[in-house]
Amino acid sequence: MNALFLKKLEPVNLAKIIALSLTFGTIILMTQENLNWRDLLAPIAKPVKTEETVKFENIGLPQAIRFFHAERTIFLDVRAKQFYDYGHIEDALNLPVEPPFVITDELLAKLKAVPAVVVYCNGISCGLVYVAARELMQRGLDNVYVYPEGWPEWRSCRLPMTMSPAMKKDVENELKGTDQ
Repeated sequence: MNALFLKKLEPVNLAKIIALSLTFGTIILMTQENLNWRDLLAPIAKPVKTEETVKFENIGLPQAIRFFHAERTIFLDVRAKQFYDYGHIEDALNLPVEPPFVITDELLAKLKAVPAVVVYCNGISCGLVYVAARELMQRGLDNVYVYPEGWPEWRSCRLPMTMSPAMKKDVENELKGTDQ
């Protein structure tokens, strides 16, 4: 660290910085029109689960496979188009959850007409799957299932998928590497 910076952070200077930060922070908070000091001191309420927050269901690989083989199930890949183009679950539709997130009336009608819509993304760390599921539910779908493990799990199990030429080459190289 810079020695000049450390020299200026002597205990007296640090105390001044903290005091000023608290003072200005308090002034800013108290001048907010929609904020009351009692609200700041009130205990934090636990979130109440409503019917709206629990409409979709997480599914694992066995259920995803059953849905895949069931008639008229639609898989929605919410990854960006370039990832979808590289490879995706066979017959999945791409609905990228990136601005602007657009669900056409035509797609919505198609999704409402099937018994199940399975939404997936790029694994459990990808929260976009929940954004898409929530948006679909708000648009009136009640047949939404979330497959959190999504594409990485499906691909690693070598289940039916559509692959770009680049992905085919990568898979071939992976297989060659495991044969040695």
